[in-house]
Amino acid sequence: MPEAMLTRDEILHRVQGVLCEALKVDRDVVTLEANIQEDLDADSLDVVELLMECEDQLGIKIPDTAAQKMKTVGDVVDFAFHRQSDPTYGDVVAG
Repeated sequence: MPEAMLTRDEILHRVQGVLCEALKVDRDVVTLEANIQEDLDADSLDVVELLMECEDQLGIKIPDTAAQKMKTVGDVVDFAFHRQSDPTYGDVVAG
């Protein structure tokens, strides 16, 4: 986990960097509202790889159950923002 909590803007900047490099898209199209598959032309394998890279860049773990719900760049940013302060955020508890 990062030593200091990142702001939403810092997280967005890192996520944009991951997406721009991997998908060869311009930073200005990687907005919070952008749908990763529909707007940025990522396929399902791309999404898995992108989320793994985001985990590395942000120092968090994204559970598969949470990853399946992430559709937009904003979903990733919001999840990462909450996860850095609560390592169990988004975990599914069996019961």
